[in-house]
Amino acid sequence: MKETPCPIDKGVFTKEIKIMKNNIFELNLTAAVALSEAARSAGVNTNEITDEEITLDNGYYEVRFTSDWMQYDCYVDAATGEVPGITTMPLPAA
Repeated sequence: MKETPCPIDKGVFTKEIKIMKNNIFELNLTAAVALSEAARSAGVNTNEITDEEITLDNGYYEVRFTSDWMQYDCYVDAATGEVPGITTMPLPAA
């Protein structure tokens, strides 16, 4: 797979699609693109993200990130870039 640079701080993301055998498509979705997609779906600007953790398992990126007042747990399909689910939780008061 070819990695495509993704300047998430500018909200720009790139996806590349390649045709594979048996009409199966592979999307070169990087962790940075997954974070950008998750933030966009949650309505959060990427420059508002204070902490993130991204893991890939069974074809989905699990993207956990926080803003100043909320924690987000999103799933991003590594093949399509779609975000099938987002869970949010307010951060405890300091």
